[in-house]
Amino acid sequence: MSTNQRQEAKTRATRRQDAVQVLLFALALLLPSAGYLLEWNDFEMLAENRRLAERPDWPADASALREFPTAFERHFDDHFGFRSFLVGRDKRLEWLGRRTDVEIQLGEGGWLFQGTRRTTAEMSCMQPTEAVLASWLALGRDRRSRFEEVDIPFYWVMAPNKHTVHPEQLPVFARAELRECDVDALGQAFARAGVPFLDLRTQLVELPHDPPLYYQTDTHWNQLGAAHAVALLIEEIRRQFPAVPPFSFEPFDVAVGPELFEGNLAARLRVYGEHYEEPFLRLERRSPPTARLDPMQDPIDLRVHSREDPVLEFSTGRAELPTAWVFHDSFGFATMELLAEHFKSVRFVNSHGWIDAGHFERELPDLVIALFVENRIQEAARFEPDWRIKRDLVQVR
Repeated sequence: MSTNQRQEAKTRATRRQDAVQVLLFALALLLPSAGYLLEWNDFEMLAENRRLAERPDWPADASALREFPTAFERHFDDHFGFRSFLVGRDKRLEWLGRRTDVEIQLGEGGWLFQGTRRTTAEMSCMQPTEAVLASWLALGRDRRSRFEEVDIPFYWVMAPNKHTVHPEQLPVFARAELRECDVDALGQAFARAGVPFLDLRTQLVELPHDPPLYYQTDTHWNQLGAAHAVALLIEEIRRQFPAVPPFSFEPFDVAVGPELFEGNLAARLRVYGEHYEEPFLRLERRSPPTARLDPMQDPIDLRVHSREDPVLEFSTGRAELPTAWVFHDSFGFATMELLAEHFKSVRFVNSHGWIDAGHFERELPDLVIALFVENRIQEAARFEPDWRIKRDLVQVR
């Protein structure tokens, strides 16, 4: 074979390699779109602790047309073909290579806890620094004064971390690192500042743990833990509103299973190929509840700690009872059906525990509750800059 023939053969081979590379590259670009159109995305269910973007409606006007590309891109990013398969493979490789970096720790008896190996123990009986505590106290004084202007009692409530209530289930390394903690110190600091604050850790840590008050595979309290929290809160409210009936466990049975539950921590591990489940615990009422959810809204699902609609309203219609608004984070959902029985009407606002000022523009409740979880206490508190409670709103009543 001559030199020219060898060169031509080499050129043809190079072109074939280039063509194959271009074809593979084109397939890599087109397969996600083809999979999206054909809905090839069911190889593996991913448990993502968020709501995936929904397909946007076709634009009906110029404004919607401008927003459509961004909305569709978000939807496509969550639903392109083979996404579950590819993400699942990537996560399993990550789990094999960097297990210690995953912010979930395996405790005793299959209990799961949020946190890294370094931070898990720190999430038990958290105490803010002096600077952070000062910011919370400043926020509390501001809230107290603003609600006093419109004669609305305000109840600020902190739900404990799972680590605080069930330290006996923590991993061995975390239990060894637990420090002495004065569980009453935070509440006493707020009391000295004249700020209303109900630290539920003080009472919940002393309750029996059989059955447990928190889910084994989730960060949240179960409905039994939520019921104890509601009982303590109602006891506090009755000091100013004696007409409110006390909470009683008498109408309930504690049911454990047979339905299995996979909490948000277990769901996050499922993407790594790890599976944890537990018998689902709930309170079963022996008689129908008095408080009714708006029939246009979906029922409460105690296995889920979020909803698309951030505002839910219950009503008993009992005129002798006060009205209430509850600004809450994900710990609020398990309390809703239990708390609603004690008010004429109650509005639950999923606002991560911050006061959503816009709700006070047209009406005022008889009392306000703000509920947030303990691990937020290490963050510097922020003020609601758009607060709209003013003296003239007293006329709204």
